[in-house]
Amino acid sequence: MASMANGAGDHYFVLFERQGCFFNGFDHECQMTPYSNEPPQVFEGVLSDVPEIYSHCLSLLDGKAETYRAVAADYFEVEFDLADIQQVFSHRVPTEEMVRRLNPERNLDALASQLLEIGYPE
Repeated sequence: MASMANGAGDHYFVLFERQGCFFNGFDHECQMTPYSNEPPQVFEGVLSDVPEIYSHCLSLLDGKAETYRAVAADYFEVEFDLADIQQVFSHRVPTEEMVRRLNPERNLDALASQLLEIGYPE
C-alpha cells in the first residue's frame, strides 16, 4: 500500500496485491479531474476495465451515506447510525458524542488536526 496527501487537496492511494493494483487519486490540476465538467463526471473510460476483484472498491464512489454505512458495517463488523454518517457526508460540524458513537476509542480533540487538514468545518 502507498499513499500521499499534499495538504492542498491532491492525494493518492495505491493498493498492490497479487491479482493486480488498485489506484485512487485526485489532482485538481489534472485534465481528467471530474470537476473539469459541469456537472462533475468521471473521465470517460476510467472505470470501464476495473478487475472484478476491485469492483467492491467502486461501490463507495456513489457518494451515498447508505452505501458507506453498508460497506463500513461489513468491514468494521459494527452497525453505524445512519444519521451520524449523514452528518459527516453533509459536512456538518462534528460533536464529541457523534465521534464517540462512530469510534469509542477516538475523541474530537484527537481528530482536530485531521479535520483541519481536509478542510472539514469546525
